[in-house]
Amino acid sequence: MTPFMAVAILSIQLLSLVAGWSANAPGNCRHGIREVLAEMSTLTFAVSAAVVFGSPDLSVAATGMENFQASCAGCHAGGGNTFPFSSKKTLFQGDLDKNGVNTVEAMSNLILKGKGGMPAYGEFMSQKGNMIPARFTEAEVIAISDFVFDQAEHGWK
Repeated sequence: MTPFMAVAILSIQLLSLVAGWSANAPGNCRHGIREVLAEMSTLTFAVSAAVVFGSPDLSVAATGMENFQASCAGCHAGGGNTFPFSSKKTLFQGDLDKNGVNTVEAMSNLILKGKGGMPAYGEFMSQKGNMIPARFTEAEVIAISDFVFDQAEHGWK
């Protein structure tokens, strides 16, 4: 969320609170002044936190899951590994730890370069000398890695 968006949201909320408060006849108000001030301070805090810390980008999380489902789940559905002779290369936490793929950097490297029967999803030179473009951006690879680690942490349930 940009600072401009935060100010715009705060202004709209403030106007709607004041409009709701002043639209009613005196003594018949929906909101007392204390309630309006409490709502304004809560809203101000929330918007300020979003400006300072940034709001979570839910689209990146969805992208990680969607890209995993589209490109990885064929072999790694439910965290498993359907590739022959790769039963110890699952995406469960124990196997990730044993195989040294327990950081975002290591997972991203594996996704980009591939290994064994797993294809590379980053830019690479084909056996015929053709440059194959990357299938995922860096942000998408990190989102997939985050999705895998989140699922591994919860046992793929």
